[in-house]
Amino acid sequence: MRKKRLNAKRGDTLLEVVFAFVIFSLVSVLSITTMNSGIKGAEAALELSLARTEIDAQAETLRFIQSVYAYDKGYRTLWKALTLDDSTKARSVVLDKTEEIPTLNTADCAPLYSQTDSGIYSAHAFILNSRAVISDTDTSPDSSYSKTLVLSADDIGKTESERVFRNATLNPRVVYTSSETSESSTDDALKEDSDGDSPVFDTIMFAEGIYDLVVKDTEHSIPNYYDFYIQTCWTAPGALRATTIGTVIRLYNPEFLDA
Repeated sequence: MRKKRLNAKRGDTLLEVVFAFVIFSLVSVLSITTMNSGIKGAEAALELSLARTEIDAQAETLRFIQSVYAYDKGYRTLWKALTLDDSTKARSVVLDKTEEIPTLNTADCAPLYSQTDSGIYSAHAFILNSRAVISDTDTSPDSSYSKTLVLSADDIGKTESERVFRNATLNPRVVYTSSETSESSTDDALKEDSDGDSPVFDTIMFAEGIYDLVVKDTEHSIPNYYDFYIQTCWTAPGALRATTIGTVIRLYNPEFLDA
């Protein structure tokens, strides 16, 4: 009886404790790995969704400008600027062939923003303000016209902190500011200005990881169409390689139809 009572009180052996600890560790590691994989997948899906939203905003703004100009010659200044291929003018944006478009390198996005190498600056990149589509006759950089069409050419010679076109820190995005405040759209958008009204964020502060390019039809003396390339490039936090997505839309030239 005493022997049975002693055997009933016997604890786990060291081998059993170690085995239980190993099983617990494996389950914990697998659970954390699965959770991290799910979070990473959700973050990647969100980044792609935000990038596509920015691409769609640029595409719809381009289509809007072209359609209004084709209908009643509205936004003439903007359309002329988007299709300007005069090499003697510094604000020309049109490329002659797709080979002039900078290559999207999935290893790193930073070379796209180098002002010494072939990148968005040599390709005459631009970005459109989808929140304020304004058509002025004054095409100087300080006019309200430049509030809608922002050119990479205007960044040349500026310090990195002064440039509009920048490498993405998170995901491709166009960050807006307000002429009434020094706040950006990433700050409290409900903060009131001196008049007691909420400021309107409709001025581009900078474009991170997104830009537009345009290539003209070279088969006709008056281009039949223009291909607009909207491209994004960004490196997600913790990612080893960059992510790149983009689209191309073909807009037919109303002037070719009228010729």
